[in-house]
Amino acid sequence: MYKLLLIFLLSYNTLGFTLTTSPPTKFSANEIVVNVSSDSCASAGMTNSVLLDMVEEAAEEYWNRVTTANIKLVRGNIVSTTLNSLTSVGQAASTTSPNTIIVGCSTNTTLFPSPASDSTLGVGGIGNYSDGPKGAFLVNANGNFINQGQSEKVAVIAHELGHALGLGHSSDEVALMYYSVGAKIQERLTMDDKDGLTYLYPNEDKIPASCGSVTYNKDRGIFSLSLIGLLMMTFLSLKKKRPSLEGLNSY
Repeated sequence: MYKLLLIFLLSYNTLGFTLTTSPPTKFSANEIVVNVSSDSCASAGMTNSVLLDMVEEAAEEYWNRVTTANIKLVRGNIVSTTLNSLTSVGQAASTTSPNTIIVGCSTNTTLFPSPASDSTLGVGGIGNYSDGPKGAFLVNANGNFINQGQSEKVAVIAHELGHALGLGHSSDEVALMYYSVGAKIQERLTMDDKDGLTYLYPNEDKIPASCGSVTYNKDRGIFSLSLIGLLMMTFLSLKKKRPSLEGLNSY
């Protein structure tokens, strides 16, 4: 009976959240401080203090509410760091301390050509450096971030924080981590978003059994995890968790 159930679950493949590379990486601390760089955000229609406030709001309204994940984003400070001359989010991440995320506004036309990439609202990611894992995301101050409403801006920031935590894009069109903001109003995380964060940072005390059935798609270069696969591994009660790495993503 168990074998038949296992075969059924393995044959049911529904793509959900994705993780982009192997071997995996993630933050090694449970509290991740998020700082904002001192670069001007005037072109994005806000001050650095306002950006820091929105980062805190995005953390509290989205990711810090996932009780099955043992990770918390903590408000940091405005730090004297220049990101505007950098041409990749990886370079931005390298400027911060291990187990922190650096956020900034960028008008760099190599990273955000104007007006060609007006639809790109930001870019975020995580990397493992010689001194430890670090995350970053940059707001596109050349594009139409400035034209978004307050709730849309917070949702975009939450999306990029997801990348900075290690999540890729979701195939679920209503998920926060779906690749396009489209016309949806993103007010909360979906189960797929929560599953992704829980997979990366499982809270053993809040998960009834374990999760983690993952396949690697060589053609797409991503990991994919299905809800059915998640239930399968819960049924089998396997305790092993595998972290993951997310590279660069845009929203």
